[in-house]
Amino acid sequence: MSIIPKVPSIYQIRHVSSGRVYVGSAVNTRQRWHSHRSDLRLGRHSSRHLQSAWNKYGEAAFVFEVIEPVLFVEDLIAREQYWIDRLKAADERHGYNMSPTAGSALGMKHTEETRAKQSERNRKRYKDPAAREKQSEARRAWFANPAEREKQGERVRRWNDDPVQRERKAERLRRRYDDPAEREKTAEQMRALWADPEYRAKMIAERKSRRKKGK
Repeated sequence: MSIIPKVPSIYQIRHVSSGRVYVGSAVNTRQRWHSHRSDLRLGRHSSRHLQSAWNKYGEAAFVFEVIEPVLFVEDLIAREQYWIDRLKAADERHGYNMSPTAGSALGMKHTEETRAKQSERNRKRYKDPAAREKQSEARRAWFANPAEREKQGERVRRWNDDPVQRERKAERLRRRYDDPAEREKTAEQMRALWADPEYRAKMIAERKSRRKKGK
């Protein structure tokens, strides 16, 4: 198993032989995997489908994989839903998810109050330079693995080649930018990113590179 990052991510627990998957999302992916594994070993996992398969085939028959690192925690649920749908994780023929709805516990969605509290915690974290650096370091460690970079690149290419997904993304972006509050939230997130010298230098270098290629 490759190094599991601590950054916000979408992940899957995959049965190697059949390809069936359990899809989830987490702010700290490494910690979430430890929690899953502990529950499965103790026979108390919330997905009875996954627990049954784990009991039948054994721990060695499964792998834990990051599908997609997510920059903003607020986007985790949307990206989790995308992967649940794409991988058919809630269909017993393809996956182990008990609910087809992302961000749910056996079909129960998080309350607005819970989401608001989580968003507030996330905003405080992103305003903390030490927290941002810690997350950046975890991302660098994850992307330093060539195999992980190639897998992520392949997923992104497949997604971008899908006209339906491109249109869905465009529609979500249009709805978000039509909302003044969402526009301000996005602007605040970008200001926080640009306050990071490393991120700023990287973006400037990429822009210069694109200009040179365009000449």
